[in-house]
Amino acid sequence: MKKRQIISLFKVRNVPPLALTIGIIFLIGILLFYINFQKMENFSEEENLVIKSEKLLEFKGNLSEEFPEGNLELTNCGFNLFIEVQKAEHLDSKKNFVSDIYKEIKELDGLWSPKINNEEYVRVVFKENLSSSNYIKVYPKIISGDPKIDVYEMNQENLIGTLNQIRDYGSNDIYLTELKGVQDSFDLRIREGILAFNYIVDPIAYPNGSIELRARECALQSLQVNRDTFDLSCGGSYPSSCGTLGDRVSCDDLEYETAQSTRQGGTRNYGGVRVTSYNPSILNCGNITSVEICYKFWGAPDGDSICYVDVSNDSGTTWSSNTLASCYVSEPTSVECINVTSNFSWQCSNFFGSTGTRAMARTQAYGANNRQTRTWSFDVLFFNVSYEARELNEVLIGLNSPSLGDTISSYEAIFNYTPFSLEEISNCSLWDNSTGNWQLSESNQSLVISGEPNYINKTYSQQGAYLWNIQCYNNLGVSSFSESNLTFNLELPIKVLSVQTNSSLGCGTENYVKVTCEIEKDFGEVDAVRVLANGPLSNTTYPSIEEGEGFYYSNVLLDEIGNWSFVCIANDTLGYEDSLPSTTLINYPLLPNLILSPSNIWFSNEDPIEKETVNVSVLIKNMGCYSSGNFSTGLFEGDPSENGKNVVNHTTSLEGLGEKNITLFWNANIGNTNLFVYANFWDEVQEYSKTENQINKTISVTSWQVFHGNVSIEKILSDSELKRLSAWENGSIFGNIFITDQESNIDWSSLKALGRNLLGEISTNDFLELDGILGMENFEDNLTSAFTSNGTEPLETQTFQVHNQEIFNVPIINSTISSNFITGIMWDASKDTDGKFGMLDNEEVVFITKIDKSTQGGYGIYDYEIRIPVRLREYHKGNIQDLFIYFDIL
Repeated sequence: MKKRQIISLFKVRNVPPLALTIGIIFLIGILLFYINFQKMENFSEEENLVIKSEKLLEFKGNLSEEFPEGNLELTNCGFNLFIEVQKAEHLDSKKNFVSDIYKEIKELDGLWSPKINNEEYVRVVFKENLSSSNYIKVYPKIISGDPKIDVYEMNQENLIGTLNQIRDYGSNDIYLTELKGVQDSFDLRIREGILAFNYIVDPIAYPNGSIELRARECALQSLQVNRDTFDLSCGGSYPSSCGTLGDRVSCDDLEYETAQSTRQGGTRNYGGVRVTSYNPSILNCGNITSVEICYKFWGAPDGDSICYVDVSNDSGTTWSSNTLASCYVSEPTSVECINVTSNFSWQCSNFFGSTGTRAMARTQAYGANNRQTRTWSFDVLFFNVSYEARELNEVLIGLNSPSLGDTISSYEAIFNYTPFSLEEISNCSLWDNSTGNWQLSESNQSLVISGEPNYINKTYSQQGAYLWNIQCYNNLGVSSFSESNLTFNLELPIKVLSVQTNSSLGCGTENYVKVTCEIEKDFGEVDAVRVLANGPLSNTTYPSIEEGEGFYYSNVLLDEIGNWSFVCIANDTLGYEDSLPSTTLINYPLLPNLILSPSNIWFSNEDPIEKETVNVSVLIKNMGCYSSGNFSTGLFEGDPSENGKNVVNHTTSLEGLGEKNITLFWNANIGNTNLFVYANFWDEVQEYSKTENQINKTISVTSWQVFHGNVSIEKILSDSELKRLSAWENGSIFGNIFITDQESNIDWSSLKALGRNLLGEISTNDFLELDGILGMENFEDNLTSAFTSNGTEPLETQTFQVHNQEIFNVPIINSTISSNFITGIMWDASKDTDGKFGMLDNEEVVFITKIDKSTQGGYGIYDYEIRIPVRLREYHKGNIQDLFIYFDIL
C-alpha cells in the first residue's frame, strides 16, 4: 500500500487571476546573418566571345512570311537584318589557333569571352559577304589598358577598319570603309590593352521579326466627331497571329480593319484604327535606338480626304502633331514607314517588359470638304523598333530632370530618373557637389521601380550651380551611375526666410495676431508681401506693411475658433515669387470647453475577475480660456443616452486651458461591459461645446480564473511513540491538485465524475445544474459551453486516481492554451439522496488537475495549472471570498 495523505495546502482569497503565478520567461534571441554575394570581375577560360555584323537591307513582300534567302529588294521601308557569324576562333599574336569559340557565341546567352590579350586576334567568318557599306558591331569590356581594335581581311595586312575609342560595356561599330570588293572572313586584332567580348546585339522588333512586337490591343472609330475617341471594337483578335480571325494590322495581306469617315460643313467625322504594341516577355532592353511606324491604308484620294498617322509614348495622353500621310483610293503597292525616333523620349517600357506606359499608334482619315461617306481599309499599322540589349545583371540609369543647364527657382529640387535592371533594384541614391565635394547626398524615399520614372527630393540651403548623378544597386549587389553628370542652377531672386506670430494661441473671436514675414532678396526689388490667413472655415489675404529692412507684418483678426495657419507670400519686381507656411496657431473659445479623448482612458487591470475593483482613469482637458468651476464626471455601464446605469461620479474643476487626471472606481461584472465616462453630464457648467464630453471603452470579464505554481514538500511521519519515522523530501512528486469552496466538506472517498450518476451512467443535466447553482447559466463562457458539445456529453474525459480509487470518465478541458495541463470536475456523492448530482441535494464539487513537475504550461514552466469558475467561491454563501487548494500525494 502506497503512503497517501490529503493535505490542506493553503487558503486563497479573492485575488486577480494568475496571482499565484511563478513564471519563468525565456527570451530566445534570433541571430540574423547576412551573406554578401559580390559580382566577381575575374574571367575564366570558359567565358565567351561574341561579335555580330549588321547589314542594312530592305524587304518587299509579305511581312508575315520568313525572309527568303536571296529575295531581298530595296524599298522605302527598312529592316535591319543580322548577318550571322558561322565560325569564330581565338588566335594568338602569331595567328596560331588557340580555341574554337563558335558554339559559345552563336546564341545570345550573356556570357563573356576569354580574355583577348594585347596583339591577339579573333577570327570571324560570316554567313554572307560584307562590303565597305557594312560594319561589324562589338560589345567589349575593358580588362586593362586603353585597347583599340583593328580589322583586317583574313591573313592579310591591309587595314580596313579601326575602333580607337571603345565604349566600355556598350555597343561599338567598326565600319569597313577600306574594304575593296566583298569578303566574309576577318581578323580582329586587339592592341594596347586587354578586352573581353559579350553577345549583346541591337535587336530589331516588329511583327514576325526575330523579336516579336505586334499589336496587343486594338480599338476602332467610325464617323466619330471627336478625334481622340476610339470606342468601337476591332474586327480582328488581339494579340494574335495574322489571319482571318486574328491580327489584321500586323501583316501586309488580304485581312484588314475597316471604318468610315465623312465631312458635313465644319463637322469632321473621323474613321481610324488605334493599336497598343508591346512584348511583355522581352526583359533585356536597355535603350531604344530607333523607332519607325509602318502603315498602309486606303479609301479615297488626296484632296478628297485628309489622312494622318500619329504615335504616342504615354498610352495616348500625348500624340505626335498631325503627321500627314498620303491618301490612296486603292491599296498602295508598298508599306510606308516614318522614322519617329525624335518625336518622343522613348523608353524600353513603352514596348517591352511586364509593366510600363505603352506606346500607341493610330491611322485616321476625314473628308476634306463636304463629301460622301468613305470606307477605309487599314491593313498595316505596326512599330519597327531597334533597341540596345544589355547584360542580365547590368544596371542602367537615365537622368530625366533637371536637365543640363536647367534653372530651378526653389530650394526644393526634385530629381527625376529612370533606372533599368532585369534584377530587382534595391536602392538608389543622389550624388551631388553641394558641400563642395562629390558625395552621396540623399537616398530614394520610396520603392524603386525599374523602367519607370522615380524621384528623389532634396532641399538646398543656398543658390548656385550644382552637379548631380544617380547611383543604383540591384539585388545582386551590382551598381552603376548614369553615364554622365548633369548640371543645374538654383536661382531664387526672392525668398521668405521665416514666418513668426506674436502669440502661440488666441482666445475668443475678437482678438488679433501679428504675423511677421522675414524676406531676403538677391537682386531686384520687393514688389509685394502678403499674408494668407487660413482659418478653420475660411481664408483671407492681408497686405503686409514694411517694418524695418527685410521685415513685413500684417494684423490678422482671429474670428473663428480652431486651428489657424499663415502663409507669407513675397513677389519681386522681376516676377519671381516665394512662399512659406507658419506653424499652426490654435484659437480657443472664451467659455470652458471640456474635452475627453478616446486615447485618454485607462483601466488598472484589463483582465479582471468578477467583483474585482478596477480603477478607471481619464484625462480631462479644458480647451477654453475661462475656468470651468466645479462639474461632475460620471461613470456609466452602457450609453447614458440609452439609460446606461450611473455607477459613480467625481467632482472636479479645471483652469482655463488646463487638464487633470481623475480616477473612477468600478466593480467588475462577468461579461462585456461598455463603460462610458461623461464630463458635465448634469450641465453644471456652461460650455462652448459638449460634442467631445463623452468617451467609452469596453472591458471583458471572464467567468474563469487560472491558478498555477509549484509543489514542494518536506514531511516527517511517525507513529504515536515517535519510533517509526518516514521522511518525505522534495523530489519527484506525483498526485493531484484540488480546489473547492472554503465551506465545502469533502468526503474524498465518495468522489464521482460530473456527468455520471452513482451507477456510472450518463447523467444528462449535470452541467446545466452546476451552471444554475453558480448563477452562470446566462454566461457565454459557462461550464456547459466549456465542457460539453451538446449540453450533455463531455468533449473529452480522463481517468483520475484519488484516495486509492480510480474515477473514470471525468470531464476535462485544457487549463489554458497548453495541453500539458488539464482541469476536471468531480462531485461528492456522500450526501446524495437521488442517485445523481443536482440542485436538489446541492452536492459538493471539486476541480482537479494532475501534478506534473517542471512542465511547460500556458504561462511558463511549473508543476500544476488549473482553471476554475470565479463563482466557485460563492458555492456556499457564508464566505464568498475564499477557496481551499489541496494536494494529493500518490
